[in-house]
Amino acid sequence: MQESHGISKLGVFSVSLGAIIGWGAFMQPGETYLPKAGVVNTFIGLFIGMLMLMAIEKNYAYMVDIYDDSGGEFLYAKKTLGDKIGFLTGWFLVLAYIATLSLNASAFTILVSGFLPDFLKTVYLYSINGFHIYLGEVLFTIISIGIICYINLRNIQFSSRYQIMLSGTLVSIILLLLCVFLYKYDPQKHVLNTYLGFDKINMSKILSIIALAPWAFLGFDTIVQMSEEYECENSTASKLAVLSIISGFIIYNILNVMTASVYTKEAIVNGNIQWATGDAVSHYLGDIGLVLLFIALGASVLAGMNGFILASSRLILSMSREKVLPESFGNISENNIPHNAVKFVALVSCLTAFLGRNIIVLIVNMASLGGVLAFFFTSMCVYKLNKKFNIHKFFAGLGMIFSTIFMIILLIPSSPAFMGIQGYILLILWGITGFFFYKYKSNYKLKNKEAITDKQSSLSY
Repeated sequence: MQESHGISKLGVFSVSLGAIIGWGAFMQPGETYLPKAGVVNTFIGLFIGMLMLMAIEKNYAYMVDIYDDSGGEFLYAKKTLGDKIGFLTGWFLVLAYIATLSLNASAFTILVSGFLPDFLKTVYLYSINGFHIYLGEVLFTIISIGIICYINLRNIQFSSRYQIMLSGTLVSIILLLLCVFLYKYDPQKHVLNTYLGFDKINMSKILSIIALAPWAFLGFDTIVQMSEEYECENSTASKLAVLSIISGFIIYNILNVMTASVYTKEAIVNGNIQWATGDAVSHYLGDIGLVLLFIALGASVLAGMNGFILASSRLILSMSREKVLPESFGNISENNIPHNAVKFVALVSCLTAFLGRNIIVLIVNMASLGGVLAFFFTSMCVYKLNKKFNIHKFFAGLGMIFSTIFMIILLIPSSPAFMGIQGYILLILWGITGFFFYKYKSNYKLKNKEAITDKQSSLSY
């Protein structure tokens, strides 16, 4: 793949931001942030989480200078920590990327249902885990994934321009809504004030928001998966990743504060409010504001889909190059696209449409551990290589500590971000599948090596 005709600086930033900001940014204020933590605790929790992820990102900046091929965390772990750790990292990270892509695709059907409630609920198929599966929703999801797949098969420049357009639309609308909010907000109503004050600070509530940080900011690492294809320096790409994390923090808080300015915590918890953020925007801008919010939401969902299909296909490409996955995934088209990897990611995502959103959410909750493992092993790589490449190991230590905290939060039942018993079951099943796949590939490579050795021996006679 050619670096000279790749992703621009704006494209790099757009991919990272689009992967970070998804459906949840527009839903969490009314579902999680305000009812569970309020404005101040959410701000503090997200701020601390942002700093933790920025410290982890510093390790990515070190590693991409050492190994600047596609593959990111998988490649770092394999080259530095060995084949087994590399496989473990790639196996869980590819699931995290594809699951997040699938979740965004399923969210797109909910977005359409907001305008046309019964349009996609045609031809009931079955129910899984209490979620009804309709043929209309499945087909719509498959079509949306197909469109993203087509965009990514054309060339990286086209996909990058598409991502810039989506992320630009998202940011522009959020800034417009902020300006209208600042202009129209009436402090005399004191609704927002019910959330403010030092007496509202609660450490347990702050920790409950910090627990969501890996989920909230997952996506900044998509940049290193495409390190062969961006046109800027690695140091610039790292700064853009940090900027996307900061931008995500700002957008989360803008939407949270706007929602809090209309509804008290009691109103959200006790009231029959379907979409608190949507109602808040409608309060300030009426139906036009709601339409704009739907457009921003649609842009964020599509940008997330595009960002994660880019990242996952490049990760699969790297795993193919390193003989971990079938070599056919490493095939490059005339447009310098790993077309088989892109098609595979799209196919798997289409199949998840038949599982229903509830199951996809369970997979995402479990797969988020894959993102945390990637954080941990990338930090460990820096720690191991610090003397060889004269790297300061301070951020490596921080990265391993923070990643361990995130892992504990995901795995401990009493934690606010606990993946659940079903998540544990899925984790075990995916781990067992990976174990047998790794053993099969190892035996296959060993037999090939023995066959080549035998052939060379026979030729020597």
